[in-house]
Amino acid sequence: MNIKIKNAYEKNLRNIDLDIPRNKFTVITGLSGSGKTTLLKDTLYLESQRQYLEAMNYQGTPKPKVDQIQNLSPAILIDQENRNDNPRSTLGTQTDLYTDLRMIFEKLHQRRCPNCQEIISASNAKEETEKIDGEYNVYMYCPHCHYRMEKLTRSHFSFNTTAGACPTCKGMGKTLVIKDSLYQKDQTILNGGIATWPKGYAEYQFKSYAALLKYLEISVPEDIPLKKFTSEQLDLLKYGIYSSEITKEQKEKLPTKVAEGKYEGIEPKIWQKIAEEKDIPKNLKPFIKEDTCVDCHGEKLNALSRLVTVCNQRLPEITKGDLNHVLNWVYEINENEQLKSFVEDYLLDIETKIKRISKLGLVYLSLDRQYSTLSGGEMQRIKLAAVLDSQMTELINAY
Repeated sequence: MNIKIKNAYEKNLRNIDLDIPRNKFTVITGLSGSGKTTLLKDTLYLESQRQYLEAMNYQGTPKPKVDQIQNLSPAILIDQENRNDNPRSTLGTQTDLYTDLRMIFEKLHQRRCPNCQEIISASNAKEETEKIDGEYNVYMYCPHCHYRMEKLTRSHFSFNTTAGACPTCKGMGKTLVIKDSLYQKDQTILNGGIATWPKGYAEYQFKSYAALLKYLEISVPEDIPLKKFTSEQLDLLKYGIYSSEITKEQKEKLPTKVAEGKYEGIEPKIWQKIAEEKDIPKNLKPFIKEDTCVDCHGEKLNALSRLVTVCNQRLPEITKGDLNHVLNWVYEINENEQLKSFVEDYLLDIETKIKRISKLGLVYLSLDRQYSTLSGGEMQRIKLAAVLDSQMTELINAY
């Protein structure tokens, strides 16, 4: 029995009739633009989904431009599209493996009591929930000295929450730094001293900068290169009204208009621009570099969250190791029946998913790998891993 397609005319297809054998690998090849994707994705896959959903009384899926397709089964689409370019998205977050890890750390983490300095385990500590200002807060008591402290929950182990993220890099693991090359120190401000300031804009900014200096009774460095600026003049050029060179008393009386000296500085304006656009503007990219965060050293979590352990391993250590490393850690927890009883479901989910991914030759990956850095083939195999152990049969797989 074949899948029978009658008169497919979606997009660039021209009245195609086709029989596709079931339970066999079928490869469709052809020139670019010949309709391969349209046939597989926009016709076969879409009609399969439509028929499946309508059989369960879910209406509304549009019918592709085809007279009829017979003998279809539910379909799975695995493609190289839908890349997640969010820098916060990792292999761990994309597969929900990181969620499992956060749950395990919530229930099993060990830490030092801030009062008596004894090692305590969340699994052995008495808990208490208290409602404060409409929100529920979870506390735990040290079994040694009975000191009450806030319990670390799953939110404390997420680098995407304020409770868990490193406050310096906001959970990115990296900080942006402005390169010295932004400042052409052999040039004056009006003659290209600031690499990203075109002439007209430089004139506008210089007037505001000069007005601020005059207000502060500091000499204006006209017609001299940046390398001859005093440290005071240079700091005010970079940071404007946010400069540490301005005293508290002076700040209280600063001008309120740009023309009068409300000069905001080069670097605060750059950070404001990046925050507004949620990206580095194209003209600024040559002058911005990423550095590993000096506080969390790239581990993304705050000091307490990244230091607690489960089976003598910290969460960042687990996510930086390859998938075999994660699996061995899971086996270690499984050997302890008491610990296993608290997190058995999460351990099973991690083991199942990693074994699926490993079957496809991706065991070398780490859970902190930024998802957007995976190749198209790696992404396809990650998607395929999700259906490898499915108990459903006769699925149509569209690649």
